[in-house]
Amino acid sequence: MRKIIILIVFVLLFSSIALMSNLTYATNQKLITNAKIKYEYRLNNSSTSRVRLMFELGESIDLSQEKSDIIIEYFTKNNNGTITAINNSTSGGAYVKDKSWVGYLNSYENYPEGELKYSNGNTQDARYLDLIPSNKEISTQITNSTKIDVEWSQELVLAIRITVYRADGSGEKVMVYSDGTKSVTEKIHAPIAPVREIEPITGIRLESTTQIPENTQLVAERIENSALISRVNNTLSDIQRFVVYEISLEANGIEIQPNGKVRIGIPIPEDFNNSNVVVYRIEENGENIAYDVTLEELDGKVYAKFETDHFSTYILAEEVVNLEGKKDDTPKTGTAENIYYIISIMIVISIGILSYGKIRFK
Repeated sequence: MRKIIILIVFVLLFSSIALMSNLTYATNQKLITNAKIKYEYRLNNSSTSRVRLMFELGESIDLSQEKSDIIIEYFTKNNNGTITAINNSTSGGAYVKDKSWVGYLNSYENYPEGELKYSNGNTQDARYLDLIPSNKEISTQITNSTKIDVEWSQELVLAIRITVYRADGSGEKVMVYSDGTKSVTEKIHAPIAPVREIEPITGIRLESTTQIPENTQLVAERIENSALISRVNNTLSDIQRFVVYEISLEANGIEIQPNGKVRIGIPIPEDFNNSNVVVYRIEENGENIAYDVTLEELDGKVYAKFETDHFSTYILAEEVVNLEGKKDDTPKTGTAENIYYIISIMIVISIGILSYGKIRFK
């Protein structure tokens, strides 16, 4: 019996660790990795000073694609932490490198046979490659012979911003500092195109990127099915009125799912309180997945807008407010908060079983 209890505890703890690992991995994937600056003041005791930026990519980037690019911007940081752009002393504008600079990025993976250079600035020269590989150290540098407005007579704290764009316009920004200050990462989402389609009966709008076929059609229908309406009433007790829609995408008459996120806008009925509007997706297993909603007025109508990568049955609802006039912010089914809640319960149960085992078998 004691062995069985220990086995149960082991399984629960292992499951908790696995869940936490998956959540951590999902939130920590990076496009730009191992970014660092090496600042060599008076290199080898000479009059030359050099700033070298080094980083790796989590995935390969093809600079021949129109929207893809790797942009390098240079700054100085003073004692107060203020960041000031370094200017090009010739043009007077900010000193910035991008893929139009021939061979502006390089690596030494073929060293000593020769270094590899990357850019899209000279497609006729085989020495300059468009495709930048992943997990290889890439570097670029400037020296005090570079025509920039920098006072090299004293040591500087340099800050360099790396911006990487994929072919769809999504990407990542990383600011890295020569004094070892923690770098700052910012995700860049693919731009949302103007309205692609409006479903004529429901008025539901679709905005998308190029991640769906050009001939895609938005299909939306308001659902009045009594069984579904009853289920919504039973599972969402904190709403006072709602409408249910079946929303899908069709390409050449075949239902498809988008290869990435699209934005949907559902017109809010006039009898709804706009400030209390929420959107849920009904899963096949009966769960209701909550979505972040923004409000936007278009053509005299207010829309509840949200992003999704999956089309299914959606609920537009007005939440009940409490006596203080606040909405119920309790996490809904399917959110990350619920997963952490489950992990906590599993750990507590494990500790309880262990404690019981100690008392039972003393």
